[in-house]
Amino acid sequence: MDLTLLWQDRQRSPRVVSLAEYKDEDHVGYDIAGEKVMRTLSTGEIDALLESKDNPDAWRTVKDHKNQREVVLTDTDLEIIRRIRSRMYPSAATDTTEMVEFDNPEARIHPERKAHPPKARFLPSKWERMKVKRLVALLREGKIRPPPPPAPEVFDLWADEPETRRRRAPPPLPAPKMALPGHAESYNPPPEYLFTEEEKKEWEETFEEERAITHLPQKYDALRRVPGYKDFIVERESAAEAPEPEGPAVRL
Repeated sequence: MDLTLLWQDRQRSPRVVSLAEYKDEDHVGYDIAGEKVMRTLSTGEIDALLESKDNPDAWRTVKDHKNQREVVLTDTDLEIIRRIRSRMYPSAATDTTEMVEFDNPEARIHPERKAHPPKARFLPSKWERMKVKRLVALLREGKIRPPPPPAPEVFDLWADEPETRRRRAPPPLPAPKMALPGHAESYNPPPEYLFTEEEKKEWEETFEEERAITHLPQKYDALRRVPGYKDFIVERESAAEAPEPEGPAVRL
């Protein structure tokens, strides 16, 4: 701040008399020359409301009633106010690391307090004695038992030995699959797959190993008319080991 303005403010600022004495007057006191220091700040609530709407810096403007002027706070002033309200040092440049070493007995040359230490600090604690007495009584009654001993440590004796590689067995061979059924095995085959009387007689006289098909084709008009499979509970390994039923059959 300019020293000339500061001196002018000191010259025109009132002294001795409190500002409360001039609350009903149009001035706030007298300067050294005896002239009235006129009141220039508006104190009405309506004027303050209008000022807050028109002036964008109204929220950071502080009224100095003693010197009758308005002071606009800068960003630095606002930062100082924020730090003080947060219980911090006003300046961020303050070095807080250089503190008195209270825990260092060599650097401690003055006592922390003048009061004498209490007498209870040198006497055995009454509450600790009662607690120990209670624990002893519980131990004698068997309500408190010592912890059990730790279990013996178990370890693998051969853990450090190299693990022998296990030989892999050959892959399993897949089971042979049965041939898929054709048109002759249908319950309603086409007419060209049905046997005539001569073909049926020839098929019956042929050995089972030499037959072209393992069953005799038959025709039914509906699936519900197909009779049950007579060899239902008989298992077979392949189509050549067990004879097929005569005609189509329903397999459940």
